Amino acid sequence: MMRNKFPLVMLIFVAALLTAVTVAIADPGQPTSSPEAPAALSPDPFGVYLAEIADTLPRIKGAEEIAAAKPNWVNIRLHWYKVEAQPGRYNWSDWDIKLNQMAAQNYRVSVTIDGNPSWAAETSCGPIRQEYVDDFAAMLAAAVRRYSGPPHNVTHWSIYNEPDNSNAVDYDWLGGCWGQGHPRWPNPKRAPGASGTAYAEMMKIVYPAMKAANPDIMVANGALAYDWFLYMDAGGIFDPYFLDDFLAAGGADYIDIIDFHYYEDFAYRWLDPAVFDRYNQGVIFKARYIQDQVLELGGVLKPIMCTEIGLPSINDQGEPREERQARYVIQSFARAMSADIAPIFWFMGVDLWQDKKFGLLRSNLRAKPSFYAFKTVATELANAEFVRPRNDLISRFEGYEFNALGRTKTVIWEHSGTPVALPIIVAQPGGVLRVVAMGGGVTLLTDGGAGDADKLANGKIPVTIDINPQIITDMSMPAWTPTPTPTPTATRTPTATPTPTPTPTPTRPPTATPTATATSSSTPTPSATPSPIPSTTTTATATPSPIASSTPTLSPTATQTPQATSTPTPTTAPSSDLYLPFYLK
Repeated sequence: MMRNKFPLVMLIFVAALLTAVTVAIADPGQPTSSPEAPAALSPDPFGVYLAEIADTLPRIKGAEEIAAAKPNWVNIRLHWYKVEAQPGRYNWSDWDIKLNQMAAQNYRVSVTIDGNPSWAAETSCGPIRQEYVDDFAAMLAAAVRRYSGPPHNVTHWSIYNEPDNSNAVDYDWLGGCWGQGHPRWPNPKRAPGASGTAYAEMMKIVYPAMKAANPDIMVANGALAYDWFLYMDAGGIFDPYFLDDFLAAGGADYIDIIDFHYYEDFAYRWLDPAVFDRYNQGVIFKARYIQDQVLELGGVLKPIMCTEIGLPSINDQGEPREERQARYVIQSFARAMSADIAPIFWFMGVDLWQDKKFGLLRSNLRAKPSFYAFKTVATELANAEFVRPRNDLISRFEGYEFNALGRTKTVIWEHSGTPVALPIIVAQPGGVLRVVAMGGGVTLLTDGGAGDADKLANGKIPVTIDINPQIITDMSMPAWTPTPTPTPTATRTPTATPTPTPTPTPTRPPTATPTATATSSSTPTPSATPSPIPSTTTTATATPSPIASSTPTLSPTATQTPQATSTPTPTTAPSSDLYLPFYLK
């Protein structure tokens, strides 16, 4: 999706959000006894989006090298026209090459299907001619039978990429263009017959065919951009009511999981301006909002995944910001996991564009700091279940507590830019904390011993927290061995969520017009001779030494008992007709 900003639109207040912000640095909480091991764990959510790059086609560039970062998942795009250039005649060679390449690395695979053949549609990205929708369904059913089982393990299938795009002329390369724009200002460049309703009607034919081929697969809507909306001449391209129209036409019954994208360019839209809550904004807020929309308008709570989340390693002026990108890798996965988003795909594996370098690897396949940050979070949070946000910490900190095989792990960082020593509780006096830095460097701190600034075996070890995320494990807690889950389940039993109550809000038009900067994925960055990354090489980032002099005064707080297998229920958000994007009705 394009990363351009559009004018700030009015937000209404969310009905129920957490409101307490602690005013002093708080005790991280006494560890509780280790929970019993569940019978099986859900697959880890760590994924990478792998783009097609011309210099390696039909193979996917970087698929082998990125494996050293330990992703469980990959997401790739597959094109219908590559399989069925002529009606009813399948040639699977292109898809075979790509999916065999993924299978060789033992990835779990999510695919996005797009690329209409010219005989089937007016555009490559939009509505299919009615007489050929059955052909699309038949091709997808054949693909499911061919690829959903071992060794390919394609379990998640998204139909078109960002189908809420309403510009089929300039942005057909996005992969989806089923949007029509705002009802009052439809995009003159929209695809013929495009609408969320038309997309739902297509899914009503495609979904049953795919599920008949394998009922265990997860069928998703094409990932929603759900930002940078079209509003008169404001420059956006995405249909603000695409999701509403899709749901009103019964579309929720024809997906198993919701797919969406999230980028920091639009973070200011996804929060409650009245109540600061660092644990309900950004990707967390957006995911919960979309889930609530599906619940309110579609009548069912669906699980949710994110097939694109990322940040470039250069700024708008082309200046490097690789450390910021590395920080964001760990931050984004911790936040998304707290909202029960799974799987989650970092966009992207290898740098593709000259001006926007989102990759974990450079175009010559050399690793960036973000590569090692991804490896850190994927390794340290393997088999981890989210427990709670660290609301007991003051607002300068952001922290997320997980339970991994019976041990408490805390992902934590500081926002102000001034490092501070925070006392971390250990389960037993004399216990050990394992502190893993953003780049993978490990420091062991012993209560009353090595690394403990106060040299007292008092159950507390000061750890210096700064802007770089760290993952802290209490090694004094007993661990257990997990039982792997070999086969994913197709659906999740929904948890009841209260129906949102819309609050009337006045209309306010946008205040500025952004300039869209289109960057086509079809124009790749020329790459140098590849230098594969050895899986044993890691550039470690040093963990700051604890500093006793900066240890703040503790304010005791009540201890919370973590529930290792709990799943957060989406926070109710208002209807998009009132909230997104406040265009005239």
